[in-house]
This record gives sequence, structure tokens and C-alpha cells, in this order.
Amino acid sequence: MDEELGEPSPITEYQSSAGYNDPLQSNGVLQAIEEENLEKIEELVSTGHSLNISYKNGNTPLHIAIIKNNIQIFRYLLAQDDIRINTRNSQGQTPLFLAVRYGHFESVKHLLEKGANVNLPYNREVTPLHESVQYPDIAHILIKNGADIDAVDYNNDTPLHNAVVDSCIETVCMLLYYGADANAIGCFNYTPFMRALFNKDVEIQDALFDYIDDFTVTSMNYYSSLTLAVKNYSPYVEEMIKRGAEVTVADYKACIYYPNANNFKIILNNLTADDVADNDVNLLLLSSKLNKENFEQYIEIIMEHSDSSVLEILAQKTSSQDLASLIESSNNNFFNNCLPHDKITKLILLWLEYGCKLRTGLIYEIYVNMGYCELFKILLFMDYVDDWSPFALTPRLIFDIHSDVLALCFELTRRDWYESINKRKFMTDFISSFHYWKNHYLVETAFHFSERKFRFGGRSKFLQDLDVLPAIPSLLELARDQTRKYIVGKFNMTTSRQYYTYVNCLDIASVYKKILMYEKKIYS
Repeated sequence: MDEELGEPSPITEYQSSAGYNDPLQSNGVLQAIEEENLEKIEELVSTGHSLNISYKNGNTPLHIAIIKNNIQIFRYLLAQDDIRINTRNSQGQTPLFLAVRYGHFESVKHLLEKGANVNLPYNREVTPLHESVQYPDIAHILIKNGADIDAVDYNNDTPLHNAVVDSCIETVCMLLYYGADANAIGCFNYTPFMRALFNKDVEIQDALFDYIDDFTVTSMNYYSSLTLAVKNYSPYVEEMIKRGAEVTVADYKACIYYPNANNFKIILNNLTADDVADNDVNLLLLSSKLNKENFEQYIEIIMEHSDSSVLEILAQKTSSQDLASLIESSNNNFFNNCLPHDKITKLILLWLEYGCKLRTGLIYEIYVNMGYCELFKILLFMDYVDDWSPFALTPRLIFDIHSDVLALCFELTRRDWYESINKRKFMTDFISSFHYWKNHYLVETAFHFSERKFRFGGRSKFLQDLDVLPAIPSLLELARDQTRKYIVGKFNMTTSRQYYTYVNCLDIASVYKKILMYEKKIYS
């Protein structure tokens, strides 16, 4: 407050030090005001001292009396016929503006009765009404005395903007009652409602909502009203869309960075086909940005609440490798966004139904991460595309009905690629092959990698599994392989789907079917 009072002007200080007492100067009055000495003020005024000369910062005795909130001196000054009540200090502030700033209702009331200009702004075009929003009683008396309810300040903000920013619900309601423009565009192109969204102030959103004419306004930083609603968890997302808010990919991404399952469901179901086809609308973005709980919720929403056109676009633009990445992350405790196997199964089958291509890389990931599971069994009855990777062993021998253990072992050992592959997956795949085949070529290949110091945590793992295998293939293994060879040759089969469909329809015991379909392991 002392800073508001200011210092006497240089001229006044010089005259005082020289012993010159100009009756027109108010240095004595200002001193008396600072000392709050009404008797001295009255005496000085009676001898001709002016009440309208100011400090160098422009504050007059009336400004100072308001700053000090000395009602007795304030009323005395206001009662003087020659008092100037609209004088502005160096910042453009009138006595009324300061009375409003300090919340002095009685001072405001008396200044208005005396004829103070209710709309004189200070240098930044902030009017008394802008300044009054934290004091509803003062705002009300200003409005009743002609305050411009939609005056704009240097930021283009109205008093309503200020009331929203300061969370003054009573003033907001008052301004709306007296006709304030709820759709006024202010600083950064924000409307009052957008400010309420930004502040997460649901009470003020409630007050403003029915006054909004346009929910498509976009801020200078390209946030639409709807994006702000999503980012700040407003309960009005769905109603805004019903009233014309345009849903865009930006709103979809906001649901990812500011997760809310209900908002995601609403936004997803209101995206256009072009929006769904956008590169940012994909499963991997969900997987990389969401935690486990939110990711599982979002995937469930996509599967259960999307219409067929959305599913078709998502499935056809999702690569098999993308699905493979989801499977890998779901089987790795390092990731927080893993899906349970039943959800993975449901998702992959749905995606395949709507046009995602089944590729060998996906089959491989399913096998090494989930084993011979129900999903793997279902895929046996589907056609796939692409050639197999040279390091895929067990799933390839199961799916590729023309594959051969000898040929695969030769391909594995003739390429110098072993340093670049995922060793965990290769170990899982290679060791699992011992459950189905006892082939000396396979054993030699195992020793080959063991000797090459292919480290998956030690070479002993291979050798331990080899020790429990019989010396020669069992009759059951030989019979299984010869039966498949016979069926494939007799009926000129070219795909796994043909072979496994035929086996599934054979009138034989279920245990034999499981052996022919590799569901039942031969070696433990």
C-alpha cells in the first residue's frame, strides 16, 4: 500500500526545503492525509490548500484516502465542492477504480452517488467492472449505475471472462442475468465457457452452458472447445457434440493423453471415416501411451462399441506386425499395458474378420508368446500370407504342410544371422520343437548353436532337454508325420487350412486328431 501512496513531486520537495510555502501546493495536505490527521487537513483547506494536486505517481488526496480506507477523511474530501472525483493517476486509475480494487463497497457507493464515471478504465483498458468480479455486491452496484457489461480490456476479455477465471460463480450468474455476452471472444480466442473448461470449473460450466451459441470455436493454440472439454474431463463432452461441436482426431488423441473411458467411447463413435483412417488412430498409439487399466478399457470399447465400418477401417490399416507387437508387449512384464490372453484372442479374431491379413510373423509371435493356445488352434483353419522367417521352427513345421525338419535345419545352420535375432523367442521355439520331433538333424542343429555360444542364459538348457529325449524317434512321431504326408499328397493339398479341416472331420478318436493337429505333444 505504501507503494500506491507514492512520493511527493520534486518541485514540492524543493519548495519545502527552501522554506517556500505555496498556498496552492498540497504538500501539507498530502502529509496530513498520510498521517490520517483530519483536523490538520481541515485547517490546511481553510487556508487555501488545494485537494486536487497529486504526488508524482498521480495519486490525489482522494486516491490516498481510499488506499488507506479512512472513511472519515474520504467522506470529508468527497463533501468538498471543488473535489475532482474522476482524476486518474499515472496508471490511469480513478478513485473509483481503487475503491473497487480494494473491495470498499461504501466508498464505491458514495463515489457513484457523487457522479464518478463508472466506465473509466485504467491504462490497460481494465474497467472498474472488470476489477470488481471478486466482489459481487460491488459488481452489482456498478451495473446498476451504468457499467458497460461487455467492455473489453487490453486482452479483449470482458468482465465475464474475468469472473470465470477467478471462479466467481455469483458474479458469473449476475452478469448473465444482466445480459453479458456468453459467447464473447477474449484472450487467445477463448470464450468464457472455454475458460471454465480450462479451469475444470464444472459449476461455472453449468451456469454458462445453455448460453453458448457456438461450440466450434477454436483457440489461438488450435484447441477447440471440445478438445478442451476432453482434456479437462468436462461432463459436457457428449452434450457439446449433440449441439454441434465437431469431433476431430485431436479429440481422439486428447482421450489418449487425458484418459477417460466414457469420453473415448463418445469420441470414437463420432469420428468420420476419414478421421478413423488417420495415421494417429491406431492400436500402437494406445498401447504406448496408456497404462494397463486404461488400455484394456479402450480395447474393450473398440471391440464392443464400434460399428462395422469403423472396425473395418481399423482392421484393414492394422498390420499383422502391429498385432504381433501387442502380443509381445502383453507377454512381457516390462510393459504396463499388457492385455490378458483372452482379450488378445478376441481382438485378433475380430481384426481378421474385418480384413486384417494373417501373416506368418503374427503366427510366430502367438506361438512363442502364448504357446499352442486356443487362438493358435483356430488359426490353423485360416489361410495366411508371406513366407516364413528362416528362424521360425515349430510354428512353421506345424503350419507349413510342405515343410521338412531337415530342410529347416539346413536353412538355420547355413545362414550367419544368429547374432541379430531375438534369442528369447528362438530359445522358446527351438526347445518346444523337442516336444514334437526327435530328429538327429534337429539335435545336431541344437549342438551347432550350443557350440557357437548362442547364449540364452547358458548352453546347458539345450543339452538338458536333449538328455531326456529317446535315442530314436518314437513310432507315434513317425506315424503322425507319415499320415500327414499321405493325406496332403493324396488330396493335393496346398494350405494348412485344407489339411486341418480334413483332419478335424475324420471319424477317429479325438486323441488321434490332437496328435495330427500337434495339439498333443509326443515327448514331455
